[in-house]
Amino acid sequence: MKKLLIAFAMVGFLAACGGNKKGENTENSADTSASVNTDSANTDNKTDETTSTNTADAPLSKDLVGKAKEYGSEEEVTAETDKSKIIRYRSKNYAKEFPKALFEAKNLQVLVLQSLSSSELPNEIKNFKNLTCIVLDGAKIEKLPEGIGELKNLKTISLTSCRKLDIQQVLNVLKNCPQLENLSLSYIPFETMPATIGELKNLKHLRIKNNNFKTLPDEFYTLSNLEYLSISSKKDTPYNYEDIFKKLKQLPALTKLFIPFAGLKALPDVMKEYPALNKVVWKESDWKNAQEQAEQWSAKFPNFTVSINTSSTPLYYMY
Repeated sequence: MKKLLIAFAMVGFLAACGGNKKGENTENSADTSASVNTDSANTDNKTDETTSTNTADAPLSKDLVGKAKEYGSEEEVTAETDKSKIIRYRSKNYAKEFPKALFEAKNLQVLVLQSLSSSELPNEIKNFKNLTCIVLDGAKIEKLPEGIGELKNLKTISLTSCRKLDIQQVLNVLKNCPQLENLSLSYIPFETMPATIGELKNLKHLRIKNNNFKTLPDEFYTLSNLEYLSISSKKDTPYNYEDIFKKLKQLPALTKLFIPFAGLKALPDVMKEYPALNKVVWKESDWKNAQEQAEQWSAKFPNFTVSINTSSTPLYYMY
């Protein structure tokens, strides 16, 4: 049986993982589509080697995860498959339901089920004790299984375009994940950000684009480790940027703000008071000369640079 063997070249860690180079843009392409992007340079690299010899109670290093075999269909995870070597699973096509053949893959660390048709995930997902990254962009799920709260190694979860989700229930589950650093809640039509967001104390990277809320609760501004924020509203339902930008200065670690196509006419002077900010990614569709605009705004705010580079890297890599 033919197996899909893909080795992904490691990319520089993103701002939310604390390892990206200054000035590198890490916005998730899934914020503009429900599918997960894969860099073409990565998909061209293939190998027959398996670097993993780790057991289910010894998570692989990031380097080894990056070189591990990847399985992409339930047919590949056969009875003959050595389940201990299944480190990554990314569905080849849009999955209709959770692949039950994975349940024995105790060393699974990266799970990507884009546009999952099922309305729920099995609670048995809690048995993947080494799981560090879950990408469910475009999934039809209505809630997260409570078992995800038992994943003590989970660092990244992307829920972009999971439009049926109950955000309060989601945050009630995720607040139990002590290592959670990277979260995408973009393109979900929730109207109020729950105060529970403030309980995700280790959060470093957050994406909340194109939602329906107006402003953020005071608890949001207690996220002392938040380094990267992507926040941009729909044109017809704008966020209360005046209130949000005024309060963002309370975030001591915020170094990068991603706000392209937010319908803004100007950056507020209060941004000069942000204690750690060094880069703002901003671009509007009506700019005739975007580069010139960026240079003008960078000159006005000497404490950070304004970039119009909106290239992206998927959350898939943020394990």
